[in-house]
Amino acid sequence: MTGSIQGTSMDVDELRRTYNREQRINIHDPSFRRIQSDYLVRHVDRQGQTSFISYSALNADNADAIIREQLDYFARLGHNLEWKYYSYDTPKDLKARLIKHGFDVGEDDAVLILPVAHLPEQLTQPVTYDIRRITKVEDLEDVNRVQQHVWDEDLRPLTARLAYEMQRSPGFISIYIAYVDGIPASYGRIHFPRGNAFASLWGGATVPAYRRRGLYTQLLIVRAQEAKRRGIAYLTVEANSMSRPILEKYGFICIGYSNACYWAHQAK
Repeated sequence: MTGSIQGTSMDVDELRRTYNREQRINIHDPSFRRIQSDYLVRHVDRQGQTSFISYSALNADNADAIIREQLDYFARLGHNLEWKYYSYDTPKDLKARLIKHGFDVGEDDAVLILPVAHLPEQLTQPVTYDIRRITKVEDLEDVNRVQQHVWDEDLRPLTARLAYEMQRSPGFISIYIAYVDGIPASYGRIHFPRGNAFASLWGGATVPAYRRRGLYTQLLIVRAQEAKRRGIAYLTVEANSMSRPILEKYGFICIGYSNACYWAHQAK
């Protein structure tokens, strides 16, 4: 792919390489212990039992052996594993190999990026809803309320992880909730990894009764403006088919696709 992207002198291939370096190789998350090897980057869960691999550079000759090594490693820890697969990863049949080794592949997500220095005018406007940044751990219960309404399940393990990150590394994460008449209606968060050019967007869940009111966009606005204040170069998000059209309307560009590939540890 050629041709520079608005807001940056880079073309899509260069931006993809920058994303790989910043968001996949050099990424640090306070909830995980990062371990880099010649072929991949592991993140070992400090809080639970679901670790992940953010980056791999394999080939047809070594892929199967290295996949088996990871399964053996995390089985010894008693951890489940999420292997983040990207459409441009090698070898070309890596996803099929992961499936062969027992991984379940999640839905395709579009990897989207927006240069923060050139936010569209719509994302520079004041928010018009009651958007609050969560600063107290006890207020995370409102995140759980939103998640319960959206997914019909209790996601307290998520809020426990968010609480850990708020307490251990408050500069890493900002969590926002949109309220309608005092009721938590939508939530989103933004991660600021240490020394990273990117900030990543997460969440965006909205209670069905409050959809189509622009809450998703309001949460996008407040997070984009925080990223700009903090001198971040790029926003990134892995977007599903519902979110992608909204984000592309505001200038986000797609550099590829990702799948969360899950392997569940079976205790013997």
